[in-house]
Formats: sequence, structure tokens, C-alpha cells
Amino acid sequence: MDRPTSASITARLQSDPLLHITLLKMLESFGGGMTAHMAEEGEQWGALLLLPAELNAYDRLTYPEASHAGFLAGNSDSLLLGLLDRLPESERFVFKLQLPRFKAILASRFRLEKARGFYTYTAGDTAFQAPLDGRIVETSGVDDGLASFWTPPEAEELLGYINKGARLFALYVGDEPASVCAAFPNFGPIWEIGFLRTRERFQGRGLAKQVVSAAMASIGKDGRIARYHVLETNEASIKVAESVGLSRAVHLEHFLTC
Repeated sequence: MDRPTSASITARLQSDPLLHITLLKMLESFGGGMTAHMAEEGEQWGALLLLPAELNAYDRLTYPEASHAGFLAGNSDSLLLGLLDRLPESERFVFKLQLPRFKAILASRFRLEKARGFYTYTAGDTAFQAPLDGRIVETSGVDDGLASFWTPPEAEELLGYINKGARLFALYVGDEPASVCAAFPNFGPIWEIGFLRTRERFQGRGLAKQVVSAAMASIGKDGRIARYHVLETNEASIKVAESVGLSRAVHLEHFLTC
């Protein structure tokens, strides 16, 4: 990757980190292995980023037919169209697009097949108050009771976030944790809500709503931005997000080129 180009693109993306969080995380995690192209004309700009699928375990497993994951950003459709000429020929891509107009740009060159989509919710200006019933415990540790919510691979991933400052919010019914979620730093001021689980016998009682609300109240301190990211087909998780007053900010869609 061209380092000046990488720095220039990152500076542009940071003007709206929630919209561009996927690109920012890819640059942070895989910048050395990515190819970046950028075009600028005054205040108009466009960027094309390509990540070899083999470098990202998610892409390698989810999109084995794709050689690269592609990302677009910018405010100029014409510049982005020009950057598409930089794509390697005779290869298949999975593009992860955060704006509908990027799909239209790609569709002018490729036949697209939608693979999956995600919604990003955020708190916006909504004020959250943690429940006052005294049953929610905030902690940075995972005891045996909390660890039982997740499979070993998930628990190992969560431990990595805890080592980077994540907090857990667990709602107890008596002495038993009934529902739990995590809040952890994602990129810059953005904190993620994830690892949400409710034991089956406690489901349907609004407990997930309470732990997410408590996590949001904590994230909102010190000017941090909350992000709740969910698969667009996960109706239960979407219901939780909307029940606590979160607003939909981004619709990220994955498209395979055909």
C-alpha cells in the first residue's frame, strides 16, 4: 500500500467514522497488505481499497470464490467510476458497500449478487438511563457463570476485547446471570455493543433491552459513539436495538461481482 495514500484516505474517512468504520478497521488491521487508490479534484475525492481475501479469515471462509474484498468511499461518482479501471481483470470480488449510490456505480460495470447485509444502529442524541433495580452488574472480568454464555471460540474472542478495555453488563435474577452484553472499543471514539446473550428460560422478559440500555449509558460518557451492528435478517436483535431507541445509521451490504 502507498503510505501517503493510506494516510490521506484515513484522514478523509475519519470525518465520519461511523459511516466508514468498516474501512477504517480494515486499514488498521490489514493496511500493510491492502492496495489503495485515491483520486482528488479540489473537494471532490474517491477511494478504492482492495484486501486479498486470503488475509482475512472471515472473507476466506465466507467468500471462497472471491479473490479480494473491495471497499469504496468518496463524494464523487465520476472519480469512483474512473478508479474501477484499476481493478485486476478476470477476478471476482466481494464489495462491502455502505452507501446505495456505490452499488449503482458498481452495477454500471458488473453484475452484482447480494450476499448479505448488516444494519448499524447508534444512540444519536438519545439519552439513556441504566435500570435502577440494582440487578445489573458492570464488570471487566468473566467468571464461570458469565463464561457459560459463550462457546469457547467466542469466549476467547471476548477475552481479547476485555484485555483492550471491554466492559460486561450482566443482569442477575437472584444469583444467576440471566442476560449479558459487552461494550468494547472498536475504532477511535466508537464503542461496539456485542456478545449479547439471554438464557433461554429468561427470554421474552425484556432483559436484553435492559443490559443494552445499561451499556449505552456507559458508552455515552466522555463523548464516545455507540455502535450496535446486526445482520439484517436477525429480527430479534433488531427488535432489541429499536426498543431501546437506537436509530439506524448505516446499511452495509456485501455484493459478489459476477
